[in-house]
Amino acid sequence: MNEVKTIENRWDILYHDYPEVYDRFAKVKKKHGITEVLLEMFSLREKKVADVGSGTGLSTFNLAKYAQHVIGIEPEDSMRDLAVKNAKKRHIENVEFRKGTAENMPLNDDSVDVVVAVTAASLYKRGT
Repeated sequence: MNEVKTIENRWDILYHDYPEVYDRFAKVKKKHGITEVLLEMFSLREKKVADVGSGTGLSTFNLAKYAQHVIGIEPEDSMRDLAVKNAKKRHIENVEFRKGTAENMPLNDDSVDVVVAVTAASLYKRGT
């Protein structure tokens, strides 16, 4: 019997090989986003924020509405490239994207006030 192959619940395939498709799925509206929950507890006004596992920048752009500056940290080149493209397209100037992971963030000590991991796919190591 032939097994039907799908990408259902295989975000890793979308994440690594199809960043544009991942980006479309990630845009699905959620009732309570992490940014809104975070803002209920903390003010981001005049804060520098690191967004670990920033992907295509959706969470980074949302945080940038409230923070002084947001640094998206993302290990995948294709995801970062799309994030930079999206930031330029949206004219969002208080964001930047750097290559890195949660284990190896490209930040100097005390360079940010808040670190978040909204979608932290970078926390999981790829199989060897």
